[in-house]
Amino acid sequence: MGTVDACASPRCRLSTETERTLPAQRRSLRAPGTLIHRIALGVLCTATAGAAALGISTHPQTASATTQMTATSLQTARSNAADRANRSQPRVDHAAQAQSAKKAAPKPKPKGPGPLPHIAGLSSVQVRNAWAVVSTGHKMGINKRGQTIAMATALQESNLINYTHAVDHDSLGIFQQRPSTGWGTPGQIKTPTYAARAFYRVLVQYRGSWGCLTCAAQLVQRSAFPSAYAKHERFANFIVNILNRRF
Repeated sequence: MGTVDACASPRCRLSTETERTLPAQRRSLRAPGTLIHRIALGVLCTATAGAAALGISTHPQTASATTQMTATSLQTARSNAADRANRSQPRVDHAAQAQSAKKAAPKPKPKGPGPLPHIAGLSSVQVRNAWAVVSTGHKMGINKRGQTIAMATALQESNLINYTHAVDHDSLGIFQQRPSTGWGTPGQIKTPTYAARAFYRVLVQYRGSWGCLTCAAQLVQRSAFPSAYAKHERFANFIVNILNRRF
C-alpha cells in the first residue's frame, strides 16, 4: 500500500514548498510565542509614546529630575519677575528722605530762663521790675556796670515800684520819668522795659562817667538830690550779678 500524500491539493503543496524555501528567521516570526512578544512590545511602545506626549516619565529618577527642573524654573521665573518689578519702581533715596525730614521737622523752641529767683529784701513784683532793667540792658549790650547804675537809680527813684500815678509833679514809672520833659507818653513810661531802654539811651552818652555812679546817674536824671544814688550801689550790684546768671 503506497503512502498517501496528506497535502494533495496544489495550494497545500505550494505552501509547503514555500515554508521549506523561507529562511529560518522568517519562519520564526510565525511562531506563536514570537507573535505574543511583538504584541507586548507594541503595547509598551504605545504606552511610552503616550507618556512622553503627556510629559510623564516612566523612569522614577527621570521623573524626579523633571520635577526638580520644573521647580527650579518656576523659582527662577519668580525671581526674574520680582527683579523686573523692582527695576520698574523708582529708586528711593533714603538719605535724601532723612535729610528732608530733618529740614521739615520744626526746630524745638529754645528753653527760656527759669523762674525769677528770690532776692532777699525784694518782693516778687520788685524782682520782676529789676529783671526788666537787667534784661533790657543785656539786649542793648550794656555791661554790668551800666546795669548797676540803672539799678541804683531805680532803687532810689521808686524802690523798683512801677508807679502808675504821679507822685512828684508828673513823674511816673520805676525811674520817675516825666512825660513833660520828653521821656515818653505816660503809657510808655509806665512800661518797665520801655523806661529802662529810655534810661540807657541817655546813659550811653556819658560812658566816660560810669566810674562814678553818682555822677553818671545825675547826668541822666538831673535830680534835686544827686548824692542819694551812691548808697544803693552795693545792693544794686548784688541784684545785677544774681539776675545775670539767667543768661
